[in-house]
Order: sequence, then structure tokens, then C-alpha cells
Amino acid sequence: MQSSQKIEVRRMRPYLGTFVDVRVSGLNERNAVAAIERAFDCVATVEEKMSAHNPQSDLGRLYRAGKNEAVNVHPWTYRVISAAKKLHRLSDGLFDITVGDVLEEGGFLPQWRAARRTEAAGTMADVELLDGNVVRLQRRVRLDLGGIAKGFAVDRAVEALVEGDAIAGCVNAGGDLRLFGNRAEPLLLRDPVNPARILKAGEIHIGAAATSAGYFHRRRKNSAIVTPLVDGRNRSMLNLCDSITVLASTCMWADGLTKVLAIDLQRGAVLLDRFHAKAVLLSGSRKTCRLLPEANEGIRIGI
Repeated sequence: MQSSQKIEVRRMRPYLGTFVDVRVSGLNERNAVAAIERAFDCVATVEEKMSAHNPQSDLGRLYRAGKNEAVNVHPWTYRVISAAKKLHRLSDGLFDITVGDVLEEGGFLPQWRAARRTEAAGTMADVELLDGNVVRLQRRVRLDLGGIAKGFAVDRAVEALVEGDAIAGCVNAGGDLRLFGNRAEPLLLRDPVNPARILKAGEIHIGAAATSAGYFHRRRKNSAIVTPLVDGRNRSMLNLCDSITVLASTCMWADGLTKVLAIDLQRGAVLLDRFHAKAVLLSGSRKTCRLLPEANEGIRIGI
């Protein structure tokens, strides 16, 4: 009989606008399936509570709330908004989750507006976190937690696998991945010049990785090409031509840091050091690769 330590169980389901792949080993099949179900439950909760596409989510409830109305949100929503405020502060305003109206105008989010409003758009300063998982908006704000919510979902799914006593596992949500245990995973990246080409950029032995790129999300707005990357300082949408991958301790921070690096490489590099993270940058305009920090050991690039 095959020992439980040699069994790998794998399941995949559509969530978060992508396919979430969950693998676990070190358990018998029954316990492995149970752990995977709990992992998917975590992902489903994040999708339900933090979707910027679902008006019934916590973000939709906050958007419909009156000025200065306190809204009780799911504890996880509260945690992700709190993390977003921290990254906003550390990035000097580059990272901003109050740009949902900009993404709506650009066609990247569905319209929630009942009518045009003349009021100024809210900013991160209008997002107030109160005790007891309560959020209060001083002005109406359309929040978009985007990639950090997806990264948070991956982190919670991994926690569910670990709590199920798995010895190794991996959760991959469309490029946001985190793994644990004694087995390495290849770091596979799309070539931003030719997205159909997959590059092996080394291996990950433990931790998380997240990638931001614009090759599947470009569209024309007026006379410009834009992607759903918004500079929080001036609320402008940018055309992300490169591929930015960050390796960090958690998937949420990895995903958030990709956005900062994509907007301002210098500021992003400072935050990599603060979060003990690394980055792989693939150029979309020419065939080059760059590692941050520059003397980045442990990552092998094969292009």
C-alpha cells in the first residue's frame, strides 16, 4: 500500500477571475481532500467579501454607504484594507486601493454608478479603520483590493493546508503562488515580448511569488494604451510593458510590491529590502532580464 507521505492530491477550480490550483502531499486521500476543501473555502470567502465586481461584497457595501457611515466588514477584508493602507504609506502614495473609479472609467471594472457625480473622488485619507472590523469612509470611495486580495486568498488557503497537517503543498492562483514543505516548484514566467512563450526563471523552495504584467489586459482609452495599473499619486492608468515578479514571505505582500515596482522601480527596490523580498524584471521592449537586489543569489534565469 502506498504510504500517505507519497500521495499527492490535486484539485483545480475557477475563482478570483482565474483558475486556482491546489496541491497537497503527506496525507491520506480523505484528509488531503478535506484540507483542499477548506483551502477552497478560504478562497471562496475572499472572493465573496472582497470582489470589486460584485456589488454585494464588502466593497460594494462600503461604496453604497452614506458619508461617515460605519460599516462592519469581514475580519479578512479589514486586514487587507489595513495592509493596503500600510503599503500606501510606505510607497509614498504609489500603491492606492481607492482608484476603483479610475478603473471603472477605463472599463476594467463594471459600472456601479447610478448617475454621474460631481463630488471629488475619495482618497486613502478618507478610509478610516475603527475597532471591531469597522470601516468608515469620509467620502464615497470605490475600493479595489485587486491583486493583494488574491494574494491574501492564496495565503489563507496555504494556512488551511498547513492546519490540516500536510507536509508539503502549493496554491497557485493565476501566477500568484505560495508553497511550503520539502519540494521545490519551478518559477515559470511568460515572456512579455511573446506571452505564449514560457520561461523558466529558476526554482522556489519556500515562500510566495506574484507577477504583474499587462500583456493580457491592454486596451485603448482615447488615444492611449492602458492597463489596470494606476499610479496613486496622480490617479493615471499606465501601460505596463514589462513583467514584474516578486518573491516574498507571503503572497499578499509579493503581489502588492509588484505594483509599486511597476510604477516606480527605485521606490519599489527600497521596499524590497524592507520586506526581505527579491524581484525578477523581464523587459517588454527588449530581451533583457534584471534581478533586484542586483546581487541576487538563488535565482537562476534561463532565457
